[in-house]
Amino acid sequence: MPVPTVVNVLLYGADLADPVEGATMGGALLEIYGDNFRLPTPPPADYTPDPGARAPHTVEVVFRDTVSGAEEFATTVRVLASNKIRLHTPPTPIPVSFDPSDSTNNVIGEGLVDIVIRNLDDNEDPIPGEELVLSDAFTYRRPKLDATAPSDLERMVRAYIVAWMKHVIPNVLRTQHVDYDANPEDALNYVAVASLPAIVLVGPDTPINRFYSINADEETTLPDGTPIVSRKPVTVDLNFDVVIMSDNPMEILALNQLAIQFIDRNPWIYIDRDPDDAAAGTVRFEHAYQPGGDFASQTRPNNSSLEVVSGSVVIRGFPIADLASFAGEGITRAPVPLDSSTDSAISLDVGPMPE
Repeated sequence: MPVPTVVNVLLYGADLADPVEGATMGGALLEIYGDNFRLPTPPPADYTPDPGARAPHTVEVVFRDTVSGAEEFATTVRVLASNKIRLHTPPTPIPVSFDPSDSTNNVIGEGLVDIVIRNLDDNEDPIPGEELVLSDAFTYRRPKLDATAPSDLERMVRAYIVAWMKHVIPNVLRTQHVDYDANPEDALNYVAVASLPAIVLVGPDTPINRFYSINADEETTLPDGTPIVSRKPVTVDLNFDVVIMSDNPMEILALNQLAIQFIDRNPWIYIDRDPDDAAAGTVRFEHAYQPGGDFASQTRPNNSSLEVVSGSVVIRGFPIADLASFAGEGITRAPVPLDSSTDSAISLDVGPMPE
């Protein structure tokens, strides 16, 4: 068979102008267009599918560091036709290196890599002479921590802080216990409390929530009609400790009542579904006390002149889906049936492809 050729490498579902790049942790869905990709041998007409079998691998795709030569193999490589491959990127093969004399020269897994495409024989061994190297074909980078494009988790926490500010008092902070507090369990000593009264939200802790978890990928379409399957999110709870502080013993009682009413009257916390599209509406998440998290006084005799009440609340079932700043990152695969007549080659009835 001739040597494979490649015309284009694209992120599935992304615009043609988007850079061909993905997170260092891998998982981006790529499509490679070219020719001479080896297809599986069709099974005989009397073949009986084996539920435990899979189609043999006929092509392997390797991501290779251009400097060290370190390699990582792409996962779920699917030869959709002799001119089309779809795959998930592996974690970055670029090793971590540090320059003790100049930290700006440190390499932390980011950079350009080559993509190597090899046809395989029926034993899944490389066929001599049927290999193609695409130089500098893919860029790995870490997600940007960009305040102008906050993650969904950042938006949720900000919305929650704003809700406390709107309905209880405006002096609401999010922070942690100070590192040098010998008794952090007393919930009395906090940084950044410049004035009283104040409410401090500590957290969130993010335990996995199995009850609200989505157990299947979601089939949907992009605005241009391209069919996609979105990666199922990791579903977590957002657990907060709420600490209310005042130097007035009567004011703390009023604040305690307001906090109880706020939680009771707001069983849902809302955020915009799409921060760039108001017409997309909002998404709501259950808001309640954590078990045993009712508000209780933390003030003890001779401990502090500060009046303190604290409790624990939870926002349940928050989905952590895609990585911010990556085009098409939340797409895990194309739906079945496949999206064009040229994809029919993968429909050979020889068992499931490995995930």
